[in-house]
Amino acid sequence: MAETIKTQQAIQQWEYKIFDIHKYDYDEQKIEQLNLLGKQGWEVIAPFNLNGYTNKVILKRPIVQ
Repeated sequence: MAETIKTQQAIQQWEYKIFDIHKYDYDEQKIEQLNLLGKQGWEVIAPFNLNGYTNKVILKRPIVQ
């Protein structure tokens, strides 16, 4: 008779960050900051606008156990 082995996969956990970009603040420094975050494993998952002036992006990256 064959033996059944049950395995359990870990659920991926994430950490989140909110990055502010003001309406008139699109410059090379912000792009460099976003590129650095990308190199650190962060990815943009949702941009949103708050009050027509402040844009924010939500970033996430996996938590490595």
